[in-house]
Amino acid sequence: MRYHTSVDGQRVGHGWNKVNISMTMSQSSAGSELAFVACAAAFLIAAAVIATLLGFTSAVIVHGWWLVAYLGLVGGVAQLMLGPGLFALGKHSGNATIEMRHKLPALVLWNVGTIIVAAADLASSPIAVLGGSVLLVASLGLFSVGLRDVRLATRRSMSGWEWLYAFLLLFLGVSVVIGTVLGYRGRG
Repeated sequence: MRYHTSVDGQRVGHGWNKVNISMTMSQSSAGSELAFVACAAAFLIAAAVIATLLGFTSAVIVHGWWLVAYLGLVGGVAQLMLGPGLFALGKHSGNATIEMRHKLPALVLWNVGTIIVAAADLASSPIAVLGGSVLLVASLGLFSVGLRDVRLATRRSMSGWEWLYAFLLLFLGVSVVIGTVLGYRGRG
């Protein structure tokens, strides 16, 4: 079998092995992107179910409309911008095989943090809200590492989309801090 050296200095065989490696990397990225979409869809469905309960029944849920907005915006819309957005930046950069090393921890931290904040708010537990907020901020830190990885792979100045993604990370981080402070002030 003939070998050649790839961009990263690895010996790669011609033929089946080379195709197999690139297919595995693409399938891994698609599966990870799908995980973010599936989790976001679950939060959006939960928000819709709660909104239906609030709108069409006499169900009383403390902070019900806040919960609908939170689950829809943080668990749904923000997650759709964070996860698939970073994968799109990788593809847009000209390197579709950029792997976000921290994608699973970022996914887990974002979803667990979102659930903890929602449950803790309903239970009126500011300490638990703080704990969930810390997980959300940690997840944003991992997404920023992913953005840095995209930047290092392209070796050019930041594009408008990358600046927009960086602004999204900053906006969400500031929003988490403000929401946590307001949650504490509202309990006092």
